[in-house]
Amino acid sequence: MAGSRRHCAARADPASPGQDAGRGGRYPDGPDHDFFRRVAAETDARRIVDLGCGTGLLTVTLTGPGRVVTGIDPDPAMLQRASSRPGGDAVIWRLGTAELLLEHARRRRGRAATPVPKPPADRDRPAASGTRP
Repeated sequence: MAGSRRHCAARADPASPGQDAGRGGRYPDGPDHDFFRRVAAETDARRIVDLGCGTGLLTVTLTGPGRVVTGIDPDPAMLQRASSRPGGDAVIWRLGTAELLLEHARRRRGRAATPVPKPPADRDRPAASGTRP
């Protein structure tokens, strides 16, 4: 139990340099999270959307000066936890799926909402060799 508390304490301020989740890194959760933070920094990202953000562990570490970070998840319980996470007040939390991004793109282009096109029916037919794609 003590180790669990120590692990949680290390995550208390994910935006603070020098935090260590017990793996020797500045932030929790390993190379995949390190990758996304590095890409955000190298591209000088100003708007970031974390689709399927879950409890926001990565999402809150992507915030910073001049950045607008949005976390989207279909589970209200996950978003509740995410918004209460330290640093969660710096993120825009949205309940939804990728459809939210499509709706946003349509509004920005001034188009009425249209359904996402379905793949052609012939994709369900067996390929010439008798295998399915």
